[in-house]
Amino acid sequence: PASAAAPSPPAAPRHCPPTLGTGLAVVGKNLPPTGLHAPPPPRGMRGAVMPGSKQRGLPPAERVRTKPESSKKTSRGAVRGRTPVDLSAVEGAQADWRQKNDEVNRLKAEIAAGKRTVAKQKELEIEKMRLQRAEARARAAVAKEEREREEREERIRRHEELKADQAARAQEK
Repeated sequence: PASAAAPSPPAAPRHCPPTLGTGLAVVGKNLPPTGLHAPPPPRGMRGAVMPGSKQRGLPPAERVRTKPESSKKTSRGAVRGRTPVDLSAVEGAQADWRQKNDEVNRLKAEIAAGKRTVAKQKELEIEKMRLQRAEARARAAVAKEEREREEREERIRRHEELKADQAARAQEK
């Protein structure tokens, strides 16, 4: 029979009917199918993420994720329109990341001068972000405590008023 003599094409994936472009057997290698019947790209490749437009020219290791300046505004001054709470608990955390920031900047200068690689800077920036988050947590805890204290005082005051009101009513009777 003639069919036994011709080498059969490699088993194509299910979604590729064996037609043109299924890749021929090349001495022990299967070429990937091409043309109209190529399989869809692997899942991870769809919609590849574009790097930030300003940093497009940089190699991936040197891209830095930046936050917009506006996100910093809330940390200065009052928490949502109230007088600033006692931030002594926050000061230490803030000093920590400020110091780390100075270290990062010094490193950046060294990198620019060609004395050092980027890896250490990355490490420090990650550390700085961690410290900034710690500061934000401390600040939030202080603000929350303040809010809870105010609510407690308000509840107590209302309770006192209610008692006084009831006492006055009892007197009238």
